[in-house]
Amino acid sequence: MTKGRIQRATSPSGAPCSVQGSPSAQARARTSLLASLHAALRSRRSFLVLGVGFVLGFYLIFQVFPIGLTAVGSFFYWSPLQDRFDFAGLNNYRDMLADPLFAKAVWLNLYFTAAVVALRTALGLAIALAIMSVWIGKGLFRTIYFLPVIAPMIAVSLLWRQLYDPGFGLINVTLHAFGMAGDSPILWLRDTRLAMPAIIVMTVWKEVGYAVVIFLAALAGVPRELYEAARIDGAKPGQTFRLITLPMIRPAMIFVVITSIISYLQAFGQIFIMTKGGPAYATFTTVYQIFDEAFILYNFGKASAISLTLFAITLVISVISIRVMGGDDDP
Repeated sequence: MTKGRIQRATSPSGAPCSVQGSPSAQARARTSLLASLHAALRSRRSFLVLGVGFVLGFYLIFQVFPIGLTAVGSFFYWSPLQDRFDFAGLNNYRDMLADPLFAKAVWLNLYFTAAVVALRTALGLAIALAIMSVWIGKGLFRTIYFLPVIAPMIAVSLLWRQLYDPGFGLINVTLHAFGMAGDSPILWLRDTRLAMPAIIVMTVWKEVGYAVVIFLAALAGVPRELYEAARIDGAKPGQTFRLITLPMIRPAMIFVVITSIISYLQAFGQIFIMTKGGPAYATFTTVYQIFDEAFILYNFGKASAISLTLFAITLVISVISIRVMGGDDDP
């Protein structure tokens, strides 16, 4: 037979048959293919089950269980040192509302959050607009402003505590060099009037870069044709900003505001490092009161009640902010 030509096989009776094999061989091949497919499906299903199980288990252990334990613990006299877990009903909530420090902590929390959110949003948008107006170096400026965001809050708080030092802090030294500090140094973190504003300034300095990056991405998505049309129609820069820029970046602004509210209502690290709630409770926020009740006084029941109350406050403020800013409407 000619080389390269397909050879045909013959059966014992002399009838020709294909080289692909007999029907039994084909059946075995199909069975082997089906077995391979079933094995692959079982392997993928096992991987999916393991992956979902891991994620679900992690969520249940580190999210649902602590929240559930906090909710249950708020109705008990709970003190690990005394090995006490006795039912208290609503007494923890009554003690919380009767505590004058709780009202002060809530007020300071709202004050800190409102100031940081407003300054971070306004400065972030202003800086983003300034960066968008330059022709070169946008990536460099974006990196410079974002670097403090990735720095640990503890490290930044320690740095600013040294900057605020009344004796050798760079801020007081600079003000004194320009004759702006007076005879006595400014006690930034030891003055009840200045301690909270000082922490607000530090927090805005560290976190404004995140808002800058978000607003830069939103501004880059605004169609240039809209600005060209507004320019042709004779719109002024203020009108262009109010009628085009703000509506187009509203989703990004809502995102920045809501995430900022949730984050800063829970601010703790900078306060713990810089003032420890002082001086004279001038920076004693709600989260710091939770820490004080739980790990200083070991009153876990009251700390749990305050935690749930803070959660409710955060939820209400976030929903109101979304409604006020029109988050349900398309820009």
